[in-house]
Amino acid sequence: MEIASFSDVNKVFAKFDGTVIGVGVNAFNRIGPEKFLSNYRILSLSHNRTSVLIEKDIRTFSIEKRLGKQYTKSRNPHSMLKEEMVREFLSTFRDTYLLFYQITSPVEQICRENGWNIIGIPQKQTAIRKKTEFRKVAKKLGIAVIPGEVLHSSELDYKRLRKKYGTFVLQLPGKDGGRGTFLIESEKNLENIDGEVVITKFISGTSPSVTGCVTRHGILCSEARNQITDAEGCIRENAFGVFCGHDWSAPVPEKVRKKSREYTEKIGNYLKKSGYKGIFGLDMVFDGKELYAVECNPRLLGTFPVYSMLQLMRKEPSLMAFHMLEFIGMDYEIDLEKLNSMLQEKKKGSHVMLCNISGETVTNHKSLKAGVYIHDKGLKYLRSGYQLEDLRSEREFVLTDSVPFKGYVFKPNQRILKMLSLSGMTVNNRLSQRFIEIIRAVYKSLDLRPV
Repeated sequence: MEIASFSDVNKVFAKFDGTVIGVGVNAFNRIGPEKFLSNYRILSLSHNRTSVLIEKDIRTFSIEKRLGKQYTKSRNPHSMLKEEMVREFLSTFRDTYLLFYQITSPVEQICRENGWNIIGIPQKQTAIRKKTEFRKVAKKLGIAVIPGEVLHSSELDYKRLRKKYGTFVLQLPGKDGGRGTFLIESEKNLENIDGEVVITKFISGTSPSVTGCVTRHGILCSEARNQITDAEGCIRENAFGVFCGHDWSAPVPEKVRKKSREYTEKIGNYLKKSGYKGIFGLDMVFDGKELYAVECNPRLLGTFPVYSMLQLMRKEPSLMAFHMLEFIGMDYEIDLEKLNSMLQEKKKGSHVMLCNISGETVTNHKSLKAGVYIHDKGLKYLRSGYQLEDLRSEREFVLTDSVPFKGYVFKPNQRILKMLSLSGMTVNNRLSQRFIEIIRAVYKSLDLRPV
């Protein structure tokens, strides 16, 4: 059957008689497949005001809800899968497929031991995720990368590098999301660096990104949209290159749209030859003239589940559906060129993450409801909700993802919640004053204090 619309996706999955369970720390990050898969379930760690709403729509197993308290062990899927209550829960299903953000070696091993099928490629098979390897691959494929070099920490010479590149950036190869990215402005910034690093010239500009999907029929490619990075109120002071969200409403030059699709198809075909399948992401920088590829993330992305919501609003076939189909192995057909043209159409909306940026462990002495708000001399709650479809105008926004109950403990940089809007959040690649004020109001309403 050919998939040409969202309704076609539902028809294909109607023939699937297994069980898909999305596994994640927060239930919100695994929503989306329930729109086309009736027996979809979620296994989450956190219990919060958002998950209470999600549980009304999707069958969800929450570890913290079962415990009746905050989970204090490592907050990751591997720790979750080791819990006896989780194993008992999963043992009640047959032909089980687990959907993860990314598959680490411990997660892969525990799934293999228990006979759980995995949707996704194990991390150890995706060397391109390392920035050093990505630069080699990109150059080989004729993709522009930022001028720079790969060095061992023992080879770092600040004066030479400063003379060659001016202000430059240092990246740790195995980190993503802006973690491990540093703007080097003095020799002191190079202290305590160990091992192999990527040095690149500092490029000022926008940060477009694209979602690709390797399928048996070819490479699917989303439209380019701008990432929100280093947003005021969302990062600690002096942080650099930190991912905070996306703004689909922000204008993207035609050159970037065209070139990003070319880059995505080249990287996608390279991945396909290596045996990769499913979703991947490509992060770039545009300086107004040249589009540089920065890194490839061969896994699910921070665009989800918001990107799936935007696709649903346009009745597009979900990229998440194709990701799942590649691992479940069900038959389907597509018109690759026609489908990619649909995926390239401009979307509108945005999301941004709010984290604990205090630098210390804190707890919220007050709580907010998960749902739809406006900002009118402070936050004004309108109604419950956790998705873009719950919004009725661009004036409204929704507080979602992991809105905490009172007394939740947050470690430094831990995500607190996410804000979604039907409008753009940026002006000239910076968070608008309107949303800066909203973010301040959210933090104030939570009353975060050191533990």
